[in-house]
Amino acid sequence: MNKIIALAMSALCSSAYVSAQSTPVESPVLVDGKKAHLTGFGSALLEGSQINNQFTLLKSFSGALLINRTVFVGGYFTESFQHDYNWRTDNDNNVFRHAGIQLGYIVLPKCVVSPVVSLQGGYGWYKGRMDSTTTGTFHQAAVLMPRVEIQVNILRWLRLSIGTSYRYTTGDNFFKKYNFSNPTGFVALHFGKF
Repeated sequence: MNKIIALAMSALCSSAYVSAQSTPVESPVLVDGKKAHLTGFGSALLEGSQINNQFTLLKSFSGALLINRTVFVGGYFTESFQHDYNWRTDNDNNVFRHAGIQLGYIVLPKCVVSPVVSLQGGYGWYKGRMDSTTTGTFHQAAVLMPRVEIQVNILRWLRLSIGTSYRYTTGDNFFKKYNFSNPTGFVALHFGKF
C-alpha cells in the first residue's frame, strides 16, 4: 500500500514538474510591449505671466509621445511676444525664449475631465534691453516649470486644458533683477491621438 501511495505521489510531482518546465517564465517589465499603447500629440499654448513686473503674454508649442494614455514625454518651445516695456526699443528684440524637454502624467485618462501634472525644463535666453539706460544684451538661463492643469476631452483628437505653473529661472543676476521667476496661467489646445 505504501508503495502505491509513493508511486502515485511520485507521478503527481513529476507531472507538475514537467508542466512547470513547459510554461515559460517572463520577467516583469515596466511597459509590456504587447500591451503598450503608443500615440502622440501636439499642443499650442497661450500663457500669461509677469516679466519685469509687467504683464507679458507668451506662446508655446510642444509635441509628445503618449505611453499607455497616461505618461507623456516630449519637447517644447516657448517665446514671449515682443514687448516694449514702455520705452523705445531701437530695434532690439526684447523677447524671452526657452526650450527643452517635458515629462507629464494624465491622472484619469479615460474620464472627460482629468487632472494633469507635468514638468518642463530647459535652456532659456533673453535678447534685448530692460530699461532706457541699457543697450541690447543677450542673457542665458536654465528654466524649470512645474505645471498643474485640468484637461477636458472635447473630441477624440482634441483636448482643451487650463492650468497654472511656476517659471523658475536661474542664470546671471539679470534674471533675478528683472523678476523672470513668476507664477503663470495658461490655456492650451492639444491635437493628436489620445
